[in-house]
Amino acid sequence: MTQLLSVKDIQEQWKISRQTIQKAIKEKELHGEKDPKSKRWMFEVDSVVRWRGEPYSDTVTPEVSTVWKPEADPEIVALLKQQLDDQKNNHQKQIEDKDKEIDRLVIQVDRKDEQIKHHQLLIEDKSKEDGFFKRLFK
Repeated sequence: MTQLLSVKDIQEQWKISRQTIQKAIKEKELHGEKDPKSKRWMFEVDSVVRWRGEPYSDTVTPEVSTVWKPEADPEIVALLKQQLDDQKNNHQKQIEDKDKEIDRLVIQVDRKDEQIKHHQLLIEDKSKEDGFFKRLFK
């Protein structure tokens, strides 16, 4: 009798997600049958192997050490640090320039505010004068 695998079995042995399995079923890349009683998908091992290759065994798991890790070249590290320092200094300079611009604009706003207050006082004085002269010449 052929060994049948459930979705959970495939997930565990091939280290893939349920969504990947469902997509393969939908796209007819993985062939299986639904168990009439449990309504769960069941797959023959050969079908899964044709689709994904051999499963990961319990004794041999992919190791991080097999992944290529480049050696850190001291010249490249120094160059990257210098670039970061340059960017940091550039950003600090930009912040200082923006702070100076903000200070300059605040001074301008304060001056305009004083001008507005001065003009309001002149308008009030003018309206008082108009009222006095109008009364005087009536």
